[in-house]
Amino acid sequence: MPSLREAAAQCVFVRLGSNLPPTISAEDDVDRVRALLDDCPVGGLLLFRAHWPDVTDALATLQQASPLPLLVAADVERGVGQQVDGATLFPHAMAVGDGPDPEADAAVLARTTAREARAAGIHWALAPVADVHVEPRNPIINIRSFGRDPDRVVDCTSAYIRAARANGLLTSAKHLPGHGRTTEDSHATLPVIDADRSALDAVDLPPFRAAVDASVDSLMTAHVVVPALGDAHRPATVSPSLLRTLVRDEWGFTGVVVSDSLQMEGIAEERQDPGDDPGAARLLNAGVDVLLDPADPRAVVDGLVAAVADGRLPAERVWEASNRVRDLKRRLRQIRGPTAFAPAGRDGSGAVVGGAVHRAHAAAMSRRALQIDGDGAGWCSRFGSSGEGLVAVLLSSGSSSATRPFDRRLHALFPKADRYRLSASVGEEAVPPVRQAAQAASAVLVACFVEPAAWRDGGLSAPQHDLVASVSGQDGAAVVVFGAADGLRPAEAADLRIRVATTVPDAQDAVAESLAGFASPHQPAPS
Repeated sequence: MPSLREAAAQCVFVRLGSNLPPTISAEDDVDRVRALLDDCPVGGLLLFRAHWPDVTDALATLQQASPLPLLVAADVERGVGQQVDGATLFPHAMAVGDGPDPEADAAVLARTTAREARAAGIHWALAPVADVHVEPRNPIINIRSFGRDPDRVVDCTSAYIRAARANGLLTSAKHLPGHGRTTEDSHATLPVIDADRSALDAVDLPPFRAAVDASVDSLMTAHVVVPALGDAHRPATVSPSLLRTLVRDEWGFTGVVVSDSLQMEGIAEERQDPGDDPGAARLLNAGVDVLLDPADPRAVVDGLVAAVADGRLPAERVWEASNRVRDLKRRLRQIRGPTAFAPAGRDGSGAVVGGAVHRAHAAAMSRRALQIDGDGAGWCSRFGSSGEGLVAVLLSSGSSSATRPFDRRLHALFPKADRYRLSASVGEEAVPPVRQAAQAASAVLVACFVEPAAWRDGGLSAPQHDLVASVSGQDGAAVVVFGAADGLRPAEAADLRIRVATTVPDAQDAVAESLAGFASPHQPAPS
C-alpha cells in the first residue's frame, strides 16, 4: 500500500516543457522532471512546447523512470499541434462554432486530436472549453469559446466529449463555472463575476452540466470569484459550495476536479499559507482532486502531508483525490489496452501526426468559418492586377510574427502592393506615416490579428485602433479580422469586410484564396 506522501504526490501534475520565460522544450526538460520523480512520484505531466516525433522518446523515458504510470495532459483545445510542433493545428473553437455543422466539426476535432494524442503519448486533453462567450471585452476566453449561444456551446461541448471518449482520449471541460463573462484575465489577476444565479443557470452553467451528462472525465476550475454561487471573496477553485454542493451533490459528478494552473495570479492569494504549505490543503478541502502546475511540487506534497498531521486536512480526503487519479489511469487502460501509457508513435504509413487527411480537416474548418460581406470584385478593381495602388496594413495584438503567413500570401498575390506590419508594441509615432500612405492609396487593406493570450491584453493597442478607425471608412477600404472581432466596430464602414474567428495559418490562407478569387481575372491565385 502506498504511503500518504505517495498518495499526495499522485494528486500533483507538473510541467514538462514551458511556455513561460525562460521557455524550454519538453524534450530539453526531461532530466529535470526525471530527477523530481526520484523522490516525488507525481501523478502526471502537463506537456508544453514539444516536437514530433522527439516527444515520444521524451515521454517514454519518463514513463520508464516513474514508479507509477504517468498521465500526460496537455492544453490541446486546437488539436495536438497546439503543443506539439509538427502535429495538426485546428482553428479556434469559435471558428468551429461558426461553421455550418458545428457539432460534426467538434467531433472531427476530437477524433483527430485523440488519434494524434495517442501517437504522441498524450492521454488527457484539457479541453473542450465549455465557457460561453458572454463579454465582448473578454481578454482570455473569447474565440476559445464555441460561441455566444449557450445551446451551441452545449452541443459542441457534448459532441467533443463523446467523440474523444469513443477514441480513447480523456477530456476536461473548462473553466468551471464559466470564464466567459470576465473583463480580466485570471492569469494576471482575480476576476469577479457579478451575474446573478438565474443568469448563470441560463447561460454559463449548462455546458458544464451537459459535459457531466456526456461522461466527461474531469472538470477544470476557474480562478474567478462568483458570489452568486456562495463565495463572495474567494475563487471558484476553493469554493466548496461549487465543487461539493453543486457539482458533486446536485449534478452527481463522480470524476476528477482539476485546478487551473497554480502559477496563475488568480489563485496567488490562496498560495500564501504559512510554512511550507502553498495552499494545497485548502484546495483539496474545497473539493479539488488534481493540483495542476505548481511551481514547487515537492513543497505541495510536503504541505499536504503536514496538513494531515496537524489536522487541517483529513487523510481520507487525500486518499479520495488520489484514488480518483488512479481511477483515471484504470479507465485509460480499459479503453487503450495494456500499452495505454506508451506513446504509440507512427502508424504503418508514418502519417498519423500531421498527416494530409488531418490537415485537410483543419483547413476545411477554417474555410467554412469565413464570413464575407461587401463587393470583393469591386474593391479589387480599384488597383492594378499586381497590386499597384494598394496599401496593406497588418496589425497584430501580439508579435507581428503572427501575420507572416498572410503577408507572404499577399506578396505572392499582389507583389507591387505596399505592405506594413505593426505589432501591439507599436508607438504612436509609427502610425502617421502608415496612415498617410493608406489615405493616399487607391485601395487599402487592413488586416487585424486579435488573439487571446495569457498575461497580456488580447486586443489591439490604442494606436492600432486609431489607425483602423481613420482608414476603414475611406473609399476603397477593406478590413479583414482574424480572431476576435469585438471592439473593431469602425471596421463595419469598410467596402469589404472579411472575418474568421481564428488566427491560424490555414485561416490566413483561406482569406488570401478569397481575395485571389475576387481579383480574378486580374491576378491568378498564388501557388
